[in-house]
Amino acid sequence: PFAYDTDNTLVVRLQLGATLWNAAADEQMAAFFEVLLPPGYSSCRILGPGSPDPYMEVFSLDSDDNGDPDFDRGTLSVDLVDGTWANSRGRSCVYALARHNRIYHRQTIYFEVTVDNPQGALRNAEPTNVWHVRLASKGAFPDGPLQANLSTPYFRFISNSAVPDLPALPD
Repeated sequence: PFAYDTDNTLVVRLQLGATLWNAAADEQMAAFFEVLLPPGYSSCRILGPGSPDPYMEVFSLDSDDNGDPDFDRGTLSVDLVDGTWANSRGRSCVYALARHNRIYHRQTIYFEVTVDNPQGALRNAEPTNVWHVRLASKGAFPDGPLQANLSTPYFRFISNSAVPDLPALPD
């Protein structure tokens, strides 16, 4: 991305390492995930549900010609009974699950983020060009403490024209 560019749309692919479950009565932030952009980004906006274009090339790839796409097109709903991006602020994009909703371990979701770039251009390997993901959930214990962890930094980016060779997951 270029310095000072505004209203850039990025598509994020996120595969969860744990199940998020909101079993709490009316507590809005009982289960959520957060994507924290690198320093210098001035905003993280999700427009509507944040669903990417369903006709993106990545969603039609079928490398083994079996008739099934190589990458599922999981998206998130912003209906009141499902969840919301309303808690996103500054560099932080937050999706909070509504009561009785889950996003399961290993589920892959895609969402679009609109960002304003930092004053200086960030190269792929720039030490400050690090994105973080935090998962937080009370799970089956709505009266207990919120369990949350910040992910290992991730800063390997893939261009729009490249699709990664993802490792197979054990059954």
